[in-house]
Amino acid sequence: MKAQRRHLMVLLPTLGGGGAERVIVTLLRHFDRSRFRLSLVVIDARDAVYRSELADDVEFIDLGCRRVRHALPRLLALLWRRRPDLLLSTLGHMNLAIGLLRPFLPGSTRYFARETAVVSHVVADQQPRWLWRLAYRFLYRSFDRVICQSADMRDD
Repeated sequence: MKAQRRHLMVLLPTLGGGGAERVIVTLLRHFDRSRFRLSLVVIDARDAVYRSELADDVEFIDLGCRRVRHALPRLLALLWRRRPDLLLSTLGHMNLAIGLLRPFLPGSTRYFARETAVVSHVVADQQPRWLWRLAYRFLYRSFDRVICQSADMRDD
């Protein structure tokens, strides 16, 4: 019997010309289609530089919001409506938003965060610093896994 494909939903704030966006588009191109059905959800698709590089079989969803915080109600509704098997969020502020929503999200979905920076360096530039440290410490615990790109990120 053939195994059912799992629905992987990937979440990005934008699809602009940044490195994180490039990494995600590249990853989506190389996932095994026999194992995964893919969706890319973008908070703000204006100036979506990499849109044309997405494979045709990747469902593209634009939430049409300018800021992550404005997209949270739409994102919550989308996740309940679609109930993906896996959600991969990338970039710190997007991950924090998912961490905040986590108690209200479907329990059947597995949640993964991809961190793109050494968190202590990011927090050093934020005010109030103690609040950001606390947010990362507690909200990242709500993820099933956190993907780090280096040992320094993992150790931090």
